[in-house]
Amino acid sequence: MFGIAEADRRLADAERLIEERCLRDPAAEAERAMAAAAEELRQWVAESEARIETARRAMDAGVASLREWENALEAAHARLRTSAPDTRDASAVAAYNRSVADFNARATRQRELAATCRASLDAFNRLVGAHNKELEERQLRTSQAQQAARRKYEEYRAWHNAHGAESLWRQVNALYAEAWREWRDKAAPAAYGRLERLRGARRTLGRRAMERQEGAEVGVLVVPVRLGETEECCLVVDTGASLVTVSPELVEALGLTGRTGEVIEVCLAGGLRTRGPRLTLPAITVQGLQARDVDAVVLRESTPGVDGLLGMSFLGRFDFELAAAGGTGPRGLLLRPKRGTAAPQEVVVECGAEAEWWATVVAGALAAKGYRPVVSVGGAAGASIRVARPAVNPIEPAAMPSTGKQP
Repeated sequence: MFGIAEADRRLADAERLIEERCLRDPAAEAERAMAAAAEELRQWVAESEARIETARRAMDAGVASLREWENALEAAHARLRTSAPDTRDASAVAAYNRSVADFNARATRQRELAATCRASLDAFNRLVGAHNKELEERQLRTSQAQQAARRKYEEYRAWHNAHGAESLWRQVNALYAEAWREWRDKAAPAAYGRLERLRGARRTLGRRAMERQEGAEVGVLVVPVRLGETEECCLVVDTGASLVTVSPELVEALGLTGRTGEVIEVCLAGGLRTRGPRLTLPAITVQGLQARDVDAVVLRESTPGVDGLLGMSFLGRFDFELAAAGGTGPRGLLLRPKRGTAAPQEVVVECGAEAEWWATVVAGALAAKGYRPVVSVGGAAGASIRVARPAVNPIEPAAMPSTGKQP
């Protein structure tokens, strides 16, 4: 048995693993993370190179302007050398002096442009240097991010290859059985809270098992099942199994641990034979059709989200068909009452959210009387329960007990 703190720790760990490694696709997440890191680097490189190109064009334009000024200055200097005035001609001397002043102004402008070009070149070189430095840093961060994503995926693969999913399923079921024992022994609120969280974890893994099989080319058929009147689970349809099989943890949850019988041999698909304790399940409901007092055998199940096999001890009581929808595996179970057998009359058990548990108890009693009950939450206010035939006046209402456990 686990202590309360240990049970809470294990449950939190199981919920984290379900979220990280069962509900997500680690391979796709790793690929997206690596692609996102590469794309972030690519976008930055493109933007930085665009800034460098803009700076280069501005620098080239400045250099071109400087070259024009230098050419014009050389031409003016050549004219001055060949046009010395007659010193006796005052007007010629004055014109020459004006040409010299213009040349000097052009020389000053040329020096200013040269200084601007040198500053532009220095700024361009600094920009390129900063780009190269940041590029190295970003390439390192990108590589680290991609390596971290790859490591995370490799951790998942190692966990998966070490049968981590099967271990997780066993852990969830062990906690579930322990929470049921604690609830039955002490009716502790903490145990009830863990039961609800563990039911949620089991439902999540059951849905995931069904989703995996729906997307598989070859596989088995996983269907939702209700054992007894309240216990939800998922079983694999196995027409090669002579009996229904259920896990020991489900037997504990159903309160049937003390009702197991002698160890018997059971035949599974492919002629495989194994042994386990015999058990009579009070009721099994699939697709609204219920069979009572169903022979079963208790076998441990390791497939995550699956609690056993739906074998012929249940299927044989109905006309059934496995429907295919592409691929090579069954994709649907069509279950009908056997020909010549009257279908059970459907009744609706309406209740408020506060009365949902008691509504399932009423539904179980109706099923035992041969009805086909359907629980509808929200059809009645508060804690009241109302039983009715579809589109018919209500039949006798069910009174909800005022006390008792509501696991």
